[in-house]
Amino acid sequence: MTLQKLSTPRAIDALKPREDGKKYRRTIQCRGIAKGTLFVLVSSKGKKTFYSRASYSSQRIDIRLGSYPAISLQEAKQKHNENMALIDEGRDPRIVRQADKLENEQQITLNELFDDWFEFQRETGDQKETTLNAHRWRYKKYLQQKLGGLPVNMIDRLTLLKTLRETARISKEQARKSFTTLNLPLDYAQAQQIIEVNPCRSLKPKDVNASKAKPRDRFLSMGEISELLYLLNNECTNSSPQLIVFTKIALITGARRGEIRNMRWADLTSKDNETFWSIKETKNGKPHRISLHKYAMQLINSLKPITGDSEWVFESSSRREQPIGIDSPTQFISRLIEDHNLEHFRLHDLRRTAATQWAEELSADSQLIELMLNHLPQNQLVRTYQVVQRSTEQSEIRAKWEALLSNFGLLGKEKTINFDKTA
Repeated sequence: MTLQKLSTPRAIDALKPREDGKKYRRTIQCRGIAKGTLFVLVSSKGKKTFYSRASYSSQRIDIRLGSYPAISLQEAKQKHNENMALIDEGRDPRIVRQADKLENEQQITLNELFDDWFEFQRETGDQKETTLNAHRWRYKKYLQQKLGGLPVNMIDRLTLLKTLRETARISKEQARKSFTTLNLPLDYAQAQQIIEVNPCRSLKPKDVNASKAKPRDRFLSMGEISELLYLLNNECTNSSPQLIVFTKIALITGARRGEIRNMRWADLTSKDNETFWSIKETKNGKPHRISLHKYAMQLINSLKPITGDSEWVFESSSRREQPIGIDSPTQFISRLIEDHNLEHFRLHDLRRTAATQWAEELSADSQLIELMLNHLPQNQLVRTYQVVQRSTEQSEIRAKWEALLSNFGLLGKEKTINFDKTA
């Protein structure tokens, strides 16, 4: 029977099972096939499988390549040409493929590699526990199902590309973060000589449509701050006092969520009628000290009857001797916004709000604000040689900011001040 020739995936898609129930084959004829014959076999039920046909040791041999569309026409051509190259070297592709299969069965899977890397990081302490847990959560949610069972040395650029593109369709942010979640254990595998090259390093977020989004610029106007404080004081009577004070401290200090969550009573020290909050673990690894004044300390001390016997200022209401859940403040803000139809903002936007209003209302300069936020200077030269802290100026701005917020009801005694909420 003369075989009809195919050249495109669309032509392969159009192949149907024969009415008489017999299987049949069709030859692939397109550019890029070195030698031999590449064909697709169509079963009685319509299943399509690629095969290489060639002559080896004066015998005709057929080598199964894989089912379509699990492997594409392009991948089938590549495997076919690899088989032809092995024959040119005098090697039987069937034996080589079987040996590769046995070797792969002895290779560790990505699941096994990830678990090994995770435990190693725990032992060395190079990564924070919260960071490790975030990687594990992301791996299990977005990567494990597609990649976890694969031998590490079988994971190539194309496989990663497909998985990361699927992740990007769900969440571009998580797809972008998945690069780090994959690169860390794969770099570990490379260092252990389990693989020669980390295939993920050749990919960029833009390759999977997960480029970094435009930076957020949301901050609360003074009118919105006044409304937020009113709601915290008057409409949250059934909420945890820890969460109410947490939100206010975020607005007062501009500190990050994790830093406030991990505040210990022992981190607060007083000197010359001023209290200092020492933050040892920060995002950039640089210890930070924040001056707390009259109004901030009244808020914090209001928790002493509740958490004063605990190590943690913001102890969980449901788990003794543990800080509040990492997502609890975020969920609290989300409920507040939904219940009172507020314009959307995130907990982290309170940090931006503080920084913006320090400049707008109190005329703080950008360098001083960077110091107050514990940002590393963008300029490498400044970062290396200028170590000035301007501690007195920081303290003065923080004291003025607390006093200003007190006029807007920080402690529940708000004054009537008219601000345009769109300002």
